Amino acid sequence: MNVQQTVQETKLQKLLDHRYGWDLQYCLKVNLRLMMGYAATNIFIQGSEEQGQLASEVRFLWEQNQTLKEQLSQGSRDKHKENDKLREALARRTAKLEQSRAEGEALRQERGRLQDRLELSTQEHAQLQDALHSSREELHRYTSSS
Repeated sequence: MNVQQTVQETKLQKLLDHRYGWDLQYCLKVNLRLMMGYAATNIFIQGSEEQGQLASEVRFLWEQNQTLKEQLSQGSRDKHKENDKLREALARRTAKLEQSRAEGEALRQERGRLQDRLELSTQEHAQLQDALHSSREELHRYTSSS
């Protein structure tokens, strides 16, 4: 058994387990037992009635196998669609995250500019308060001396 075959069987197992609750190993073992049983009994089969029954059972198993293949294929398509939707949702959320990060950075820069302006305004206010205080003292001295 090569690596690719093992990977395919693992994917098939996960899909069967998730989608249908089937155990791939069990299905393979049952099919193998059936094939081995038919191979062993095939030597001893006599008569067209038994061969007809065997052919009917083989046809039934083949049809069942085709149905399982179709279900697996449909499950794969469904998973592919689901993955596409998840990728699209992830892309939208990633874009929104990037936009939020850019907005956050712009807000941080604006906050820095506003803090600088506040500091300058506070200094200017303090200087004006000092000037007002000095002017009042000078006015008080002037009115007191006259």
